[in-house]
Amino acid sequence: MESATGQAVTYTADKVVLAAVGRNSGALKHVSQELRGDKEVVLAAVGQNGWALEHALQELRGDK
Repeated sequence: MESATGQAVTYTADKVVLAAVGRNSGALKHVSQELRGDKEVVLAAVGQNGWALEHALQELRGDK
């Protein structure tokens, strides 16, 4: 895929998930266990809706 400037754009699964949970925190419950343990992904979801924390891995729930 190319950007508006004609440069190649690479989308990785984690970037797509990060964008998805940033727009819809409920998407966190549908991502892999590995990504539910990714602090950046969880913070994006929780920043959108704090209740998304219930779908994060236990290790991140108490993390500050």
